[in-house]
Amino acid sequence: MPRLLLIEDHPRLARSLAEGLSGSGYVVDVAPSLSAADARCGRHTYDLAVVDRALPDGDGLSWIRRRRDRGCDMPMLVLSARDAVDDRVEGLEAGADDYMVKPFALRELLARLAVLRRRAEGRAARTVRIGDLVVDFEARAARRSGRRLDLTPREFDVLACLARRAGRVVGRMDLTEEIYGPDAPASNAIDVHVAHLRMKLHREGGPLLHTRRGLGWILEEKP
Repeated sequence: MPRLLLIEDHPRLARSLAEGLSGSGYVVDVAPSLSAADARCGRHTYDLAVVDRALPDGDGLSWIRRRRDRGCDMPMLVLSARDAVDDRVEGLEAGADDYMVKPFALRELLARLAVLRRRAEGRAARTVRIGDLVVDFEARAARRSGRRLDLTPREFDVLACLARRAGRVVGRMDLTEEIYGPDAPASNAIDVHVAHLRMKLHREGGPLLHTRRGLGWILEEKP
């Protein structure tokens, strides 16, 4: 399930939006300030962000600019009561992918987010290469040194999630929610899948799947 960061300081609106988005298939984390948003991004990887402008510690556009300057290509949508043409243009020039004016209808927000997701997926590569490992998302297949890996559907889901974030640590909670959604089983099932995947990957070559104790897992080739 896609994970969305909602940066909104109005408690009632944040709660209402989080409920509506969660009911439409998103895993939603709420940040009431820019500093809280930075902290969230330090712990999780997000697929989308919905950003208010008037926040306690600054304008949401400054946060978007900083993220873009760091190379972040996550789709971002601005929500704001500022409805002048200059305000909307400023938001888009800051790096926002879309700009919605308050008040708004949840249905329209969901439709716009769906467009942003489709656009991002269209930009995404069909395959990812990490060293001698090639992951084909469309074919749901993986090869190492030219040999196809015999993966179960769940093991491939785990590999795909890690491969899309290659070089970055993916936390246990993030990986579990990505694979199972919000109704994840209260068990160590994800650890079992990771262990089986690691065994199959490393049977064909050197270590690629590494554990970061207390943080999660990372897929990368070490020199």
